[in-house]
Amino acid sequence: MTAPAGEGAAAAERGRAAEEGRAAAPWGRGDYFDLGVIGATHGLSDGFAQILVPVLALIVADFSLSPFQAGALLSLFSLGTFLLLPPLSMLADHTGRKKAVLIGGMGFAALSLLAIGWAPDFETMAALAFLAGAGNACYHPCGTALAAERFPAHRAFAISYHGLGGNVGMGIMPVVQAAIATAAGWRAAVAACTLPAFLLLPL
Repeated sequence: MTAPAGEGAAAAERGRAAEEGRAAAPWGRGDYFDLGVIGATHGLSDGFAQILVPVLALIVADFSLSPFQAGALLSLFSLGTFLLLPPLSMLADHTGRKKAVLIGGMGFAALSLLAIGWAPDFETMAALAFLAGAGNACYHPCGTALAAERFPAHRAFAISYHGLGGNVGMGIMPVVQAAIATAAGWRAAVAACTLPAFLLLPL
């Protein structure tokens, strides 16, 4: 049995569109640069999610925190992410301004974490941790979508590379923080690990 002419024409059109999509997406320097920026920003976002963990013992000693306060400090970051993730995702989808939402949220998270380096007490640090988590919530819904939209003909590879960037960032940041904290203290370590955001976000 032969397929209806309309279905055959549609299949041929889809095949041509796929070929044109592949032809329109060469892997040049600009493509690798864009994918590298997206992957590195994902790594920074995932690193932000754990930024207080490597220096938590130093923070506990500095502020004489109880075990409950230490746990609350980490939970407040996660709570901020949990509460803001759905509305930020809907905002990005409704407005179509994924890039603006990502840059604004990540910038806000970076500034909040930078301010932790000057926090005078536990209450201030807890509030800043919550705000940092809220800002960081914007990355995954927007960043994954941007990677997929930027490389429609190589979507699987782009999203895989994007995911790898997150894993690399999460693995590197604790080591970097430990080295800086050893030399200059936990406040300098937290502040220094936010600085790449001010390079990556404009890019």
